[in-house]
Formats: sequence, structure tokens, C-alpha cells
Amino acid sequence: MSFELWKPSPPTRPIQSCSDADRKIGRRCWNLSAVQRAVVVGGLTVQLSRSAQASAEEELAWSRSDILRFIGCLHQARYNDSEWCLPGGKSNQRPMKADAYLMGFNRFRGVEHPAHEPWIYFKFTVRENALTLLVLSLHRSIY
Repeated sequence: MSFELWKPSPPTRPIQSCSDADRKIGRRCWNLSAVQRAVVVGGLTVQLSRSAQASAEEELAWSRSDILRFIGCLHQARYNDSEWCLPGGKSNQRPMKADAYLMGFNRFRGVEHPAHEPWIYFKFTVRENALTLLVLSLHRSIY
């Protein structure tokens, strides 16, 4: 199963020299509902980047089940943007396309809570060859 909605052209120069505007893609890259279904049935393993793991533990005090419930509560209306990213900031890797969402969330009830601020910023990509949902960012929004 493919989770990809489209294949945008990657930046023409190294991502480290791209501005934030140059890294923007312009529309969704991943089929959110297909990704969510695959996470639920175990077709995609959820992996957190080091920074996302640190934020989840230290800043948000979220457990793995909190993260999975958050992913399950996301919906299209909470889409923020898409951009090219380097996983882990490693310059020797190819940039990956990622979608970002913003949502208020009550982790104790496991439901979206629009009045809960600050909202959570969540950015992910899918490694289809490894059947992995890679969470690149998971933290309180600064927007």
C-alpha cells in the first residue's frame, strides 16, 4: 500500500542552504487517513526522531499511548503545511518530504481539545520501504 499522495520535486540545491520558504512543498504529501489506519493495525511502526522523543518525554510528559492517541485524533482540518526535512539533521541523507499538523489535545482523555493551548506541532514522514511512520517533530507549538 502506498501512503504517498504525490511526489514533489526535491530542492535543487542542498537543503542546508535552502531558506524556510524554499523548503516548503505547498500541499499534503501523505494520505493521513491511510497512515492512521496502518498505525492502528500495525502496518506502520511509529518511530520518533531524537528531538521528538526528547520533547515527548521532557516537555510534554507523554507516553507512547498518548502519542498513538494523538495520531489517531488528527484530521485533515488540522493540516499546517509540508516541507523538505533532513531526519536527524544528518547532511549525508536525502531530504524527506514531511507533513505538519497543529492540534489542541487532551492527553488524559485522549481526544482533540481545540481550547487546549498551546497546540501541539506534529511533523511526520513515511518510510514506505521500512514500513515506518517517522515522527520528526512533536512539541508545543510556537505559532
